[in-house]
Amino acid sequence: MGQEEYCNLGGDSIKRPIVVIAIGYSIGIIWGLYFHFSIVLLYILIAFLYLVKKFLFMSRKDKPANENKKFQLFSIKRYVRYIKLFLTKPVIFFIIISSIISNTIFIFQENRYDQLYEEKAIKVEAIIISNKQEREYKNRYKVKVRTVDNSTEYQSTQIYVDVKKEVEFQYGDKVILEGEFQNGSEARNTGGFDYQLYLKSISIYGTLNVNKYQVVSSNNLTILEKGMNDVKLAINQKIEGALNEEEQQIVKGLLLGNTTVLEEDLQEQFQIANISHVLAVSGMHVVYIIMGIEILFKKWLGKRKVKYIMILAVILYVSITGATSSIIRAGIMGILGILSFIVYRKKDIWTSIAFSLLLILIQNPYTITRCWLAIILFRNNWYYPISKKYKTIFR
Repeated sequence: MGQEEYCNLGGDSIKRPIVVIAIGYSIGIIWGLYFHFSIVLLYILIAFLYLVKKFLFMSRKDKPANENKKFQLFSIKRYVRYIKLFLTKPVIFFIIISSIISNTIFIFQENRYDQLYEEKAIKVEAIIISNKQEREYKNRYKVKVRTVDNSTEYQSTQIYVDVKKEVEFQYGDKVILEGEFQNGSEARNTGGFDYQLYLKSISIYGTLNVNKYQVVSSNNLTILEKGMNDVKLAINQKIEGALNEEEQQIVKGLLLGNTTVLEEDLQEQFQIANISHVLAVSGMHVVYIIMGIEILFKKWLGKRKVKYIMILAVILYVSITGATSSIIRAGIMGILGILSFIVYRKKDIWTSIAFSLLLILIQNPYTITRCWLAIILFRNNWYYPISKKYKTIFR
């Protein structure tokens, strides 16, 4: 196995700078998540301790070495030398800078959440950006906020709104809503489910239980948003027109990753069969999209031009399926694999993973709380031997 197969971070120059930056960016977010102060203070403390250590032990360099010193299996100095082979000065510099940037962004985002996270009655002007989600006693929509109590401070943030069953909105409606805001409950016990943190990880600030509403106007959408929604609705209509209710639920889950339509009994059957992961739209689905595009268009467009159609199809599919962290990761890695063919460059799996992780964390730093899902999805990419040709995009 050649040296290129290893995730080499060290050396005089950084071989994989994206990997180093992603590591540093993750460190800054994790520090902000568990320690509520700037990581800059940690680096100042480390620098201070390093200078103290260097000053105190400087005089020992003049003392003769102990020739009869016994071998120590757990010598700290020996293992520090091994670490220095990887943590060179450029690597340390990039990690420090990227971690400070991400930590600063995370602290700002946390303060932004804290300012809104007060359960009270509010008045919101917003745009409906999702189709109806039917729940047991109410309907739920996702909205993009324009004003909260006539303030634009939280413009473009997203919240859920819950309305009575008889109330229905359309995608793109501009509405004025009044009700009680709820920020989601935190974990009551150590290790318990933290609903508030879960909402943050999907870029939702909270839930508004609507008491009063007014539809101001409709079709407040860009051409691209309207087109994406029309495609999604058309796919749903085709599925509903061709299949019975239970089959519709399964196909919508498999094709679009829409598990909200699945009944509890059906979800339980998937879990018992240990195949519930197929309902999480990820690399497997992206591979099928790429395969389908090549089968349909390769003869007409040729081997190279069809790659551009693949990229557009992957972007469209990511948008239609809701752009969750798992599908974004799979989409980015798929596009990078296709681009490596277009520009005649060898694909690097470590750079692909790091680049996709970095983009996801930049978009929403709280997604790091769901990284175990991402790690499982990365691992699963080794277990879809559809063909050598397509498997190499994700391996």
